[in-house]
Amino acid sequence: MQSDSYLFNDDQLDAAWDAVWSSAVNIDSPGWTVELRIPLSQIRYEASAEEQTWGVNFYRSRVSSNEESYYSLVSWLKKGMVSQMGRVGGVRVSRPSRRLEILPYVVSNLHSGPSSEGDPFLDGSAANGRFGMDVSYGLGSAFTLDATINPDFGQVEADPAVINLSAFETFFDERRSFFVKDARVFNFSLSGGRNELFYSRRVGRSPQGEAPSDAEYDDIPSNSTILGAARISGRTASGRGARRGDR
Repeated sequence: MQSDSYLFNDDQLDAAWDAVWSSAVNIDSPGWTVELRIPLSQIRYEASAEEQTWGVNFYRSRVSSNEESYYSLVSWLKKGMVSQMGRVGGVRVSRPSRRLEILPYVVSNLHSGPSSEGDPFLDGSAANGRFGMDVSYGLGSAFTLDATINPDFGQVEADPAVINLSAFETFFDERRSFFVKDARVFNFSLSGGRNELFYSRRVGRSPQGEAPSDAEYDDIPSNSTILGAARISGRTASGRGARRGDR
C-alpha cells in the first residue's frame, strides 16, 4: 500500500494532502528495493539556474519484526522532522514546472418505483444528470488557483460508520479535493483541537429546511446546489499565508 501526507512548519502533518505519484517494489536476491516517481509539479520549489540543496528522507515500517528504518535518523530528543532530513546537493531546476490539473466528471441517476396518486413530484420514475470539473493552476511557485464548476461534492469516499450518543457534532476528515488542497492554510483554530472557525464539511450539505407541516407532498433536494467556487492560496516570501475564496 502507499499513502502520502504533507509536512509543514517542520513537524506538523497534513494527512489529507493527495498528490499524484507512483511507486513499485521488488524482492529479489539482493533484497528489497523500491522505486518512486514523483513529478516536480507535485512539489513546491523555487526555480534557479544555480545548484540547490534539497532535503530528503525515507522511512520504512516492517510489520513482521516491528522495525522502523530511516535513511536519515530522526532523533526523538529533538523537535522537528524536516530539519532532520538528509541533504541532496547538486540539484538543478532552472524552470518551474507547469502545474495544471483538470478533472472533469459526469454523473447520472435513475429512480424507478411505485408512484402515489396525486403526487405531482413523482410519477414512478425520475432521471437527471450533471457534469462539471475541477481545475488547479499554479501561479508561480508560491500560489495556486483552485476552481470548481458545478461541483458534485457527493462523489467522494464514504465516511466510516460512527455512533454518536453525545450532544456534540461528529467531525469527519475532509476528502473533497477542492478543500483538501492547501487545507493547512485555512486552519483557523481558536484554542487547538476541534475549536475551528471554518469547517468545510458544512459546505454543500443537505438543506436543513423542512416542508410545511400541512403539506401533503414535498420535493426536497438531497444536496445543496453550488454553481462554482474559486480560491487562491499560498505563502508569501515572508512565510505569511494568503487565501481568498468566493462561493
